[in-house]
Amino acid sequence: MNKAKNNLYVILLIMILSGSCIERPALPVVYIAPKPVIKPMNVKDVWVYQGNNKVLGGYELDSQLYIPVQNKEDKQFTFVGGVWEDGLSSLHAIYPFWKPYTATLKLDKTEIKDAEPVSLKFEYISTAKEAIYPGSTSIEGENFDRTSLAFDTLTGSTAVLVRQNYEVYEGVYAGHIQLNSTNNYIEIITQKNEEGMSIPLPSTCWLEITYKSDVNIDVVVLAKSTSSPDYVINTKGGLSPRNNWTTAYINMNYLLGNGIITSQTYKYKLDLRAKFDENLGKPVQNVYLDNIRILYL
Repeated sequence: MNKAKNNLYVILLIMILSGSCIERPALPVVYIAPKPVIKPMNVKDVWVYQGNNKVLGGYELDSQLYIPVQNKEDKQFTFVGGVWEDGLSSLHAIYPFWKPYTATLKLDKTEIKDAEPVSLKFEYISTAKEAIYPGSTSIEGENFDRTSLAFDTLTGSTAVLVRQNYEVYEGVYAGHIQLNSTNNYIEIITQKNEEGMSIPLPSTCWLEITYKSDVNIDVVVLAKSTSSPDYVINTKGGLSPRNNWTTAYINMNYLLGNGIITSQTYKYKLDLRAKFDENLGKPVQNVYLDNIRILYL
């Protein structure tokens, strides 16, 4: 009997000691709820820091995002915006052209349903340069509100790019291309009759383009050096059809650097191509464009 009691005591002691060694996470103290940016930036992800760069984590940004915060004493938070590189949900990247957004929060919401809302506001960093309109004092790119468009239509195109005000993402105007079985192809290019854009390499360089389209849009870059009469032509995937206005962020590292000679200096042109898709079963297929920017650091 005594032996059985001793064994029971040993088992109880082991259970007590084992339980004391288990690290149990503390319950969240409060909740915050960063809100998606509606326009003009398509912010897909957000990295959150509390106080002196304590990382709370990276999160996909949607209307249902709630973040638990255990330290309610340090009320300053920094939010860093991210995008889906090349429009792919598998490629999450901090966008290098946005300033981090800092906010001081109350930190008094202890229920998820009452999570403290944070209205995120991202702005472009002051060191960002715009390649399509290099002399501009602001980062506008081709927003189709300018008097003269940055894009020319290349010979061989049967469709045309027009400025219109009946389907616009932002501002007063946007670009429109209408495709059908007769007018079935278009190729538009920046500064057709000029030497091209100056983008020093190596650079951090991205294309921003807001669009909605019935068909795929191919993204092409032409590079030409001062010592070579031939263009290096690089194509990267394309923009998939979208029923609603969507801003895509394209990393241009490959488009600018592939096939070039590093000892030479190049000028670049952005080339967008679209063609009528007979398999869609739609006699008229539309492409709308707005806010096209090429930014670099």
